[in-house]
Amino acid sequence: MGLRFSVFLKSQVPEFSIGPEAFALLKEMHPSVAIRFLDTYDEFVGSLSECDIGITWRMAASDYPPAGHLKAIVTPAAGKDWVHSDPSGRIPTFHGSFHGKIMSESLLAMILHFNNGLHVQLQNQRNSKWERGLPFRRRRLEGQSVLILGYGNLGRESSALLERLGLRVRGTKRSLAGEEGNNNLVQFDDALENLGEFDHVVSLLPGDESTRGLIGREHFQAMKRSAAFYSLGRGLAIREIELVEALQEGEIAGAGLDVFEVEPLSVDSPLWLLPNVLVTPHTSACYSDYGRLFVEEMVSKTLPKIVGRS
Repeated sequence: MGLRFSVFLKSQVPEFSIGPEAFALLKEMHPSVAIRFLDTYDEFVGSLSECDIGITWRMAASDYPPAGHLKAIVTPAAGKDWVHSDPSGRIPTFHGSFHGKIMSESLLAMILHFNNGLHVQLQNQRNSKWERGLPFRRRRLEGQSVLILGYGNLGRESSALLERLGLRVRGTKRSLAGEEGNNNLVQFDDALENLGEFDHVVSLLPGDESTRGLIGREHFQAMKRSAAFYSLGRGLAIREIELVEALQEGEIAGAGLDVFEVEPLSVDSPLWLLPNVLVTPHTSACYSDYGRLFVEEMVSKTLPKIVGRS
């Protein structure tokens, strides 16, 4: 497999940069490949007509070469925000799908945070308050119910982890075509009337114009007052002001938020200071395993698809 790779995986956030060391498995499995690591996006785009596979964090639709050897663009990113498809349809784009296993652990951490009342315990710690009775308000996870809004790859991985711990999980999709007989799925438009059944409601909705502002006050009002809401998909799917109002008025018990309508989250956002909110800075998939998992997926799944198309 004498494929030529051009790699531009540098990021303004150093931890997101994926360097040569992560590609050791690719060289081990396919010694004949040639891998060129580029320092700038312009250098990367300039190399595409002479390579077989481009690997990048970002790709403009206008930068696909009109001719050359390029067989595919591959990106670690799960979302479609930064890597655009080839307008001609000639060059396929492969997005990472390995995030589910690590994001599901971030979701579990948030669920444990609220289920164990750690947001209250942190307040008690700051106030030097010794409250032995606090843990008696929590319940074991086993038997609790979770609704996942947006049941794609991330939802399936999260469901698998949560179900192993005894939680009951259902998911929503905008279309149930091909899902006949799957009683764990409901159509998104039907979810509103069932929200009151769940202890935890999770948004893993993608970020596109069809999901903008999809979740709002009517959803929070339909939830249990004891339920928590979690957002780990894309923040533009949530009407953030209405979420703040629901939290302030006690319509839901808390929220674990990793993504926001505008990022970085404004320093004057009330979400920073609400005691029943856990804010993380779009890091639910950020683990030290990230680069390794990306390359493992590329070697085992993505490359065979690309070669099979040739």
